[in-house]
Formats: sequence, structure tokens, C-alpha cells
Amino acid sequence: MVPRLVEFALAQRPLIFTLGLLLLFGGLYAFHLLDVVAYPDPSPPMIEVITQNPSLSAEEIERQITLPIEFALAVMPRLSATRSLSLFGLSDIKFYFDYGSDYFRDRQEVLNRLNMLTLPSGVQPTISPWFRERNSSLSMEAAGLARCLGCVMMGNQVSLSLMTMANSLPSCSCCLVGNPG
Repeated sequence: MVPRLVEFALAQRPLIFTLGLLLLFGGLYAFHLLDVVAYPDPSPPMIEVITQNPSLSAEEIERQITLPIEFALAVMPRLSATRSLSLFGLSDIKFYFDYGSDYFRDRQEVLNRLNMLTLPSGVQPTISPWFRERNSSLSMEAAGLARCLGCVMMGNQVSLSLMTMANSLPSCSCCLVGNPG
């Protein structure tokens, strides 16, 4: 059987060469389409809302800031869990979304709902610049932050390199919360 197969391959060299090239380019095309991450992120998409007010105690932060934000954002589509932490002068709320949800659509939904929220004067909720999207790298292009870098800025605590990058990018309509005006 094997000698007959070798004899056929030697007799039909152009056909075998064409099949080999077809197999090579098909494999290269499949490799190009393959989305493999060496260390995938097993956590769901998460958006973190941080609010600071140094003059309030932990109980006041919980009552005046954390709970209103949680209630306003509790009915978002694809929201699976909410975790919050209220400390002296700091409210930290993490919103976890379903695995199949789009990170940027969820982020926009959070921004829209935060804009409609009424909080005490001088309190401005911001979205944390750290994000977690399944199978994402932390580069600017892969994360899509070049589309809306202003959304990830946290008040006046923006580093000089981040501010330089922000000045070179066009602004967008979703940079209404947390953008250092």
C-alpha cells in the first residue's frame, strides 16, 4: 500500500506540489484567524466606579454615595454582580458583567447612568482606568482606549504621559464623567 502511494506521488508531482501549497496556505490562513491567548483572563468584564470625598466618614460615604450609585446602576442589562467598599472618604464599587457582554457597551451604559445620578455637591464619580476584559492585552490599541481615553482619567490624578496621550487624541461625547475639565 505504501509503495503504491509513493509511486503515485512521484508520478503526479505537480498535483502533489499543488496540494502541498494549498495545505500550507490553508494552514497559514487558519493560524491567522486563530485567537489564542497564552494566559487568558478567566474573570468576567468588570467596571469599577471610584468616588472620593475626604470630608465624609465611612457611614456617610455608604449612605450618600455608595448606595445611590448601586441603586441607580443595579438594573443595567447583563449585570451579574456588584461588589462595593466604603471607607473614610472613598467609595469603590465594582460592577461585574456576564462573560458574553461587550466591555465597551457596558462601560457606556455605566457612564450614561452616572450622568443621570444626583449626588452631594462636589462629589464626582469616576471610572477606574484599570479595566478587565476577557482575552485582552493591556495595550492602548487592543483595549480600544484610543477611542475614548478621556473616560479613563481620574480627576486631577492623571499622569503626565497619560495626559500627553489624551491631548493627541480626538475627544468624544462619552467623556462626561471623570474627565478633568
